[in-house]
Amino acid sequence: MAVMVNKDKLLNSMHLSDIYLPFQTDTFSVQTSKSHIPFLPTPQDDHPPIKHAQHAPFFHSVQTGVILLCLIHNGLIVKLVSLSTETPPIRFVFPYTVLPNPALILWESCKLHIFTVTACGSLYHIVIPIQSPQQLWSTSMVNNWCHEYHLKNAQDSLQALVHV
Repeated sequence: MAVMVNKDKLLNSMHLSDIYLPFQTDTFSVQTSKSHIPFLPTPQDDHPPIKHAQHAPFFHSVQTGVILLCLIHNGLIVKLVSLSTETPPIRFVFPYTVLPNPALILWESCKLHIFTVTACGSLYHIVIPIQSPQQLWSTSMVNNWCHEYHLKNAQDSLQALVHV
């Protein structure tokens, strides 16, 4: 589908994952300190395609502009996409399924914080320093960018809604 914005510009609809090529997206693996992680659940036929977001809220602030947080690949990847700047997307690959409703928070105008809970009972806190209004995040992460906390009395495979 295409929409004419004015006589010289054409706005074309497309999937967000097609805007940036895979090599333009920085990917970071999130590790776990748990000794036993259950096998990942097998995707069902009725699940949406892996590129489709299971959860996709918008975040907006004066310092960052609009950021889209996408929970994709059956909940294994959290992806941040800046809709206001030319900053390439950044992806975090988790060892187990992230439960719906991860949170994105701006702290003191200089750091983005992501909070996620996985189905195996871990709470992750990821800190992303903001570089500048034009280049939000860096391709290299500083030390201690990710912290894992274990939830007590969690089952092997949580199924719940999370609110941070």
